[in-house]
Amino acid sequence: MDKIEEELEKKNESAAADASGVSGEDMTADAGDAAETALETGEGGAREGTDMVPAERADKTNVLVLGLPGSGKSTLINAMLGEDRAKEGRGPAERTVTYENDELPFRMIDTHGVDYDEMARPKFRRVMRARIRNSVRPDRDNETVHIIWFCTDQHSRRSYRKVIACLAEVSAIWQDVPILLVLTQSYSEKEIERNQRIFHDVLAGDTRRDAINLRGVISVVAKPFTVNPEQIIPPRGLDVLAERTAALIPAAYHLSVRSERELSLRAKRVMAQGIVASSAAAATAVGAVPIPVSDSLVLVPLQSAMLYGIARVYHLGRDSTEKKIVNAILKAGLTTVAGRSLISAVELIPGLNIAAAALNAIVAGTVTFAAGEICIGIFDKLTRGEMELDNVDWVNYATKMFSKVMPGYSKTVVEALEKSGASSVVKNLVKILLK
Repeated sequence: MDKIEEELEKKNESAAADASGVSGEDMTADAGDAAETALETGEGGAREGTDMVPAERADKTNVLVLGLPGSGKSTLINAMLGEDRAKEGRGPAERTVTYENDELPFRMIDTHGVDYDEMARPKFRRVMRARIRNSVRPDRDNETVHIIWFCTDQHSRRSYRKVIACLAEVSAIWQDVPILLVLTQSYSEKEIERNQRIFHDVLAGDTRRDAINLRGVISVVAKPFTVNPEQIIPPRGLDVLAERTAALIPAAYHLSVRSERELSLRAKRVMAQGIVASSAAAATAVGAVPIPVSDSLVLVPLQSAMLYGIARVYHLGRDSTEKKIVNAILKAGLTTVAGRSLISAVELIPGLNIAAAALNAIVAGTVTFAAGEICIGIFDKLTRGEMELDNVDWVNYATKMFSKVMPGYSKTVVEALEKSGASSVVKNLVKILLK
């Protein structure tokens, strides 16, 4: 972890330098922005009839997503949706775009990032009041605000006074609406602890703290972050944000216990799939080294880290069982005919001349991707109570799962090779498998 911290400090040197200038006086002074899929941008309309809300109330809770420019609002929305729909941009300040899908019990209203300082305060108030006028128009019932996510990049620690000023203005406009402060790009435990402490210290020294309807401060990583080729930080905190949001949903939109669990599980799956996507990409790069895949022990630490990362996301609280599952998947991945079956399928493509390094890369990435998806499936079923923790031959189960899923992945890879060639498949393997 120390190595990761050191790399992060280098990556964020300017932010760290800025933060180092925050004195105790500054902190207590009165306060006056991870596995992507390539999909088209879309504006979400109001959808009804989802089974995540009571049948008698087919509408959804609306979450207004606010934040400073560059605070990661669009990335967060895409992570919750599980697809790339919200795009960064600077449209009209009063413009809002609503995003939703059939799985989420709330829709997210994306807004233009608004900076805030003493000179910009009148504009901030004008823009915010324009949004509240829009939110109560009879023809825009789907934009009535129930919950607010306020996003800020947690590396901009010196901006916390500005954030509190924004929160005070927002609370004055939406007086009874609960606010969750989302600290984005929260890459390490040390950063999370330090930045949450700094924020709470700043808030404690602000005279308007009691007027801010703040219901929680949540640190998140919305998409995988590459520290270096060997260190990829997976998404985190999305499940906590989803659970806190579900807890704040008004009584008229109250979710059942089952729906709350489904929402939490969906967020966990999004985070776990981010780990799989980044690990499969790294395995593809490692596999390009011209050594036989079956003897490529360098892949084992990478795959092991991926599987334990998934286990931490689901956190069953049974370390010994989690270890058995991870070891079983690793053993099945190394001993199964999965890799050899893919190689055989590729070699049967008429007229395809593929270099050994490219073939190794494709096999390594595909087997790693399959191992991750199998692991997610197991932990998802365990969390739902659809599998027993004990009395399971995990090696046998994992081997059967590899035999079940690999033919589909092999077919997908073969079709991509026939269409685009080896170079393109190696470059875009994770996107191909995700589809």
